[in-house]
Amino acid sequence: MGDARVVLLYVDDEEESVSVQDIYNWLTILGAVEEVKPQYDPSTKGICFSVTFKLPVTAQQCVYYLNGAKLKNCLVTMKSSVYRAPSDDASSVKKEEEVQISANLPNNHLMPSELRMDTLLAERLHRLSEGDFEGSAEMIEKLKKLQQQFVAANQKCEALASVPEEPVQKRKKKSPPCTVGSSSTRSVEYR
Repeated sequence: MGDARVVLLYVDDEEESVSVQDIYNWLTILGAVEEVKPQYDPSTKGICFSVTFKLPVTAQQCVYYLNGAKLKNCLVTMKSSVYRAPSDDASSVKKEEEVQISANLPNNHLMPSELRMDTLLAERLHRLSEGDFEGSAEMIEKLKKLQQQFVAANQKCEALASVPEEPVQKRKKKSPPCTVGSSSTRSVEYR
């Protein structure tokens, strides 16, 4: 096995607009980057970037969360000899199996994934209210209410979107004539 702190970063960049400094700045979001250096990869017959992080957990997060992301509108692929990026198929099957309803946030599983609170965190919210954190119980109730309102609004939108559109029907009756004008002027009828 290789160094757990090292990640190979491949950029689909034909114009070569992504620099070493761009990669360094982008990856410091996750944590401390020790070194970024370009190197030739014989398997792809192209240039990749070897990134060394100070901590292995940062390299793991990089592979898990930034693989498939875009940097300067270029697709980025991460490879590591230690960590594997979760596949889309496996994660979707796993998520479907793991649908758990939290007692603290009963609508959390109905929220879109980008708005859903982590299941483990949702289960442990009661500890926050038991602690010495002022206002935590009110915050949890507000979050629960907001999730409930969002789910209700989302369900209404889905119901409206699923209603089939009815074709506009032609009028069968002739509309009554409309007279424009006064008695002293000529009248015109519109139909």
